[in-house]
Order: sequence, then structure tokens, then C-alpha cells
Amino acid sequence: MPTPHPRLARALLRCGGIASVLLMVFHLFLGRILGWEEGLQVLSPIDRATMITFNTVVTGVLLYFAYLTFVRTEAFLQSALGRSVAKGIAGFFLLRALCQPLVYGAIDLRGAVIIASMVLFAALYLLPLALTRPMRAPSKGHEHARSA
Repeated sequence: MPTPHPRLARALLRCGGIASVLLMVFHLFLGRILGWEEGLQVLSPIDRATMITFNTVVTGVLLYFAYLTFVRTEAFLQSALGRSVAKGIAGFFLLRALCQPLVYGAIDLRGAVIIASMVLFAALYLLPLALTRPMRAPSKGHEHARSA
């Protein structure tokens, strides 16, 4: 079992929260950045609505990731549920990294930056788990021995 490093773990998680906020802000302006006003006109109304809806939901999910990271930092490090949520957030970022070559095809510089960023964001949620030990509730047999 690794030596616990809770201060470093908390700092990494906060960096993950900042990354989630920055990515959320990026998604708030994604339509403008990519010129969706004109670019999405070639899509059917349902496909256009799906793109906008998907981006809106991703923006909300990233906001929730940031909220959880800043408000429930200790739970991420100490509780089984919190650690599972941190793994889920990391999985979200790793899935996005995997989509880059699978969906966009050949990897150019922009694609490589996206993949590297998503892997880094995932690491900001996974490394703290390796640097800390979850708190364990006393086993029932152990509690019984104490009360005897």
C-alpha cells in the first residue's frame, strides 16, 4: 500500500476541478468557436438539435464534475462511493480521448493535444486515489470485540 499523500491528492483533485471548469467554459463557447450558426445548417433540424443538446448536456456534466470536485474533495479520497465517482470522471475523460482517433480518424496536432489533455485530466482524478487510502469502517466482528 502506498504511503498516503493527502495534501498532494487534494491539490491534484482541485486541478481536476479547474480543468473541468475550463473545459466547461470551452463548451459554453463551442458553437461560436466552430461557427455552428452556419456550420450546423447543413444538418437536418433533428441532427442540429441533437448536437446543441449534446453540447449543453456535456457542459452541465462538466459543471457537476467541478462542483463535486471542489465541494466533496474528501469524499473522493475517503469514501468508496467518492472514489468510484472519481474513477467515473476519469473514465469520462479517457472515453473522450479514445473517441478522438476513432471518430475523427487521423490524428493531427490538434487531435494529439486533445488526447493528451484528456489523459491528463483523467490522471488528475486517478492519481489522488493512488496517493491516499480510503477510510475503512470497522468490521462488525471488530466492533463486537470492542464492546465485549
